[in-house]
Amino acid sequence: MNRLHPDLKRLMIWSGRASPPQPEEAPFGFAGRVVAAWTPAQAPTLFLELQRIAWASACVSAAVMLCGVLVLVSQAHAPEPAAAFSSALRFLASSLIQ
Repeated sequence: MNRLHPDLKRLMIWSGRASPPQPEEAPFGFAGRVVAAWTPAQAPTLFLELQRIAWASACVSAAVMLCGVLVLVSQAHAPEPAAAFSSALRFLASSLIQ
């Protein structure tokens, strides 16, 4: 009891008879054109290195400042100094001033 469709059977037989696919090769002379088009990377100059270091340090400092602002904004506000003292300390502070 074979449930495969006859067209599917026919395609499977044809695929078995077909030759395996050949690996594709680069066209003749392709490697030579690639080598001819290749240009070596130029050595960076002192100015370019200093510019790269300046940009990196500017980005890092901007990130640190942004984190500092976020921490500062997220902090709870401190109460007024006079309200934080107990009554005994307020008495002591007022008596020392006089």
